Amino acid sequence: MSEAPVVILIHGIRTAAWWQNRIASVIESETSATVIPIKYGYFDLLRFWCPLGICRAGPIEKLRQQIEGIGKHYGDRPLIVFAHSYGTYALTRVILQNPFFQFDRIILCGSVVPGDFDWRAVENQIRGTDKRNAIINECGTRDIWPVMAQSGTWGYGATGTYGFGMFNVRDRFHDITHSEYFTNEFVKANWIPLVRGEKVTFSDVDTQGGGTPAWFNLLRLPLKWIPLAAAVGIAALFVVHPFGWFGGCASDLKPYKGQCVTEDWLAGRKDLKKQLGDVVAEVNMTLDLKGGRLFPMMYQFEDNPTPERWAQIVQVADVLLKQIDEGVAKARNYDSRVVDLGNNIILITSTGRQTIDKKYSNAFQEVERQWNGRQFVVNQITKVKEMPTVEQARQWHQALSEMHDQLRVEMQKLIDLLDDDGEPDGSSA
Repeated sequence: MSEAPVVILIHGIRTAAWWQNRIASVIESETSATVIPIKYGYFDLLRFWCPLGICRAGPIEKLRQQIEGIGKHYGDRPLIVFAHSYGTYALTRVILQNPFFQFDRIILCGSVVPGDFDWRAVENQIRGTDKRNAIINECGTRDIWPVMAQSGTWGYGATGTYGFGMFNVRDRFHDITHSEYFTNEFVKANWIPLVRGEKVTFSDVDTQGGGTPAWFNLLRLPLKWIPLAAAVGIAALFVVHPFGWFGGCASDLKPYKGQCVTEDWLAGRKDLKKQLGDVVAEVNMTLDLKGGRLFPMMYQFEDNPTPERWAQIVQVADVLLKQIDEGVAKARNYDSRVVDLGNNIILITSTGRQTIDKKYSNAFQEVERQWNGRQFVVNQITKVKEMPTVEQARQWHQALSEMHDQLRVEMQKLIDLLDDDGEPDGSSA
């Protein structure tokens, strides 16, 4: 690396992360890097196990703000991130939700990132053509915590123990436990070369062989389903024949597409439809503001650039940025109330819980991702203190135009979901 890199250290759960400053001193004494330890506050075990998005959102947002600030402050200097334990999960969420964040190297250790995380979706955010030399997953063959995280709750994986096994990620195995990455000896032997830009080497376990203790396999059982299965069994004891003894629905149930459902279920369904409608409205306002006001102004500026025209563009961009912020908030509000169960999602509503298809969650998350991308570009426009060159304005215009079309596609998916979700017979909207 030609320029001295900036190194970010991200901690895990249940820790004040005292190791960060010590490791920072080791790295700075051995390299020319600037090392920045990031803290997102004490993250207790209860919130770690809680599968609701709202339990995990706080550290993720704090991490996003810190990385954004580092990018602005240090400009184009190479950016290397070391993340541990829950910090690996938070980092991948930040990368996925912020497509304009760029990194030179990512090193995970004690990872609890799901094994099916699609690195292809974010690999363009990692500079360099050899992704296996840029995305490194340090694994501990005696690290029990990623296995417990995967078996005990939803949303995590045991990749810090068993690796990803993917073509674009380098899994490197070590005979260590969850916190033994932070010895001075380990850092000097394994991480200093990475900060210096050297190629990833094989570890002793990689070359000599080895693996996890056999009893680790017992911990891989899906323990998280035990309380859920118990809850379902108890609920089943209270279920009455849905259509009654003489056809139709029992007095406390309502018909819905050939089934009998509770009023709470219907209320939750309306909650979901309202969320869909609100996000569609926000998307429409964003599209109208760009297509109807911002884009014509940018065309005029490109034909005849003047400070007055640029000032008008900045004013509209300020309004657009607020609109995007509102849209992102609505999408995140939905995301904070869901529990991912694989093919299905549990939605937490004002009346209780209900299972919905994962296509709803995917649609909200993709719209949020699209918004985050244009949020980055529009924010750049509003922060320019002097009139930019026509070429720079044209680049912003082109980027927003491409996102404009993509957002239209995602909005149509939301509209299709709204149309597909008809009202139950006899119920009011």
